[in-house]
Amino acid sequence: FCWLASSQQQMVVKTDVCAYSGLRIYPGHGIFYVRADQKSFKFINRKSKSQFLQRLNPRKIAWTQLYRRMHKKGTMEESTRKKARARPARFSPR
Repeated sequence: FCWLASSQQQMVVKTDVCAYSGLRIYPGHGIFYVRADQKSFKFINRKSKSQFLQRLNPRKIAWTQLYRRMHKKGTMEESTRKKARARPARFSPR
C-alpha cells in the first residue's frame, strides 16, 4: 500500500518529440521510422512522416513548432510587454 496523499504523488510520463513537427508523442503513439543508414526518427502521425519523406521544410509548414518559433507565434509574455522608446531629455528653463 502507498501511504502518500494523491497530491504528493506525481506520475511521470516519458514523452518523445516528433522529428518533423516538434510535437510531443505519448507512449503507445507515433510511428517509428528507420532509414537505410540506421538513423531512426519518431513521428507523431502519418502526415508528419509523409512530409518528412517528401523533404518539405518544417520551417515553411504553418502547424509545426519550428514555424511557430521562427515566426514568434504563441509567445504571450513577449507580446504583452511593450518596448520602451528612448525619449529626448527635456530641459527646464531657468
